[in-house]
Amino acid sequence: LWGCQERILYHIATTEQYIMPRGGFVPLDCEWWHFRLKDEPYPDTYFEFPVSSEYLRR
Repeated sequence: LWGCQERILYHIATTEQYIMPRGGFVPLDCEWWHFRLKDEPYPDTYFEFPVSSEYLRR
């Protein structure tokens, strides 16, 4: 099962996980491998962008 237990794996953090906070991002509470903006301007808005298969072939 996935949950907050994954925090124990934080010691194997990648370079990106050390750099992201310096760029204004913070890790999610129970998913240290996912980030959000620290001062997110639209915290309650979810953005969805269509991706065409033509773009994926590039």
